Amino acid sequence: MPASLILVRDLPILGSENESCVAYSEAIRQEYTWVSEAAYREGRLKVLKNFLRRELAYFTQEMAERLEAPTRCNMAGEVRSLSS
Repeated sequence: MPASLILVRDLPILGSENESCVAYSEAIRQEYTWVSEAAYREGRLKVLKNFLRRELAYFTQEMAERLEAPTRCNMAGEVRSLSS
């Protein structure tokens, strides 16, 4: 499956209500329980910061218009949480 298709399917959860986004982040951490906390934080921060550096997180204009602002807000919140 092309990476862009994965992002189109998986990224919208980051633009959802805060509770859903937090639950998603917790589920991701559960997928990586075999990774140490320090290594997980480092890797997750790298992923999130890479998305935040992009001009747009989404590949389609419709999704960008609808979800860009809440997605960036949720990602920035997770970055703050992981950085503390």
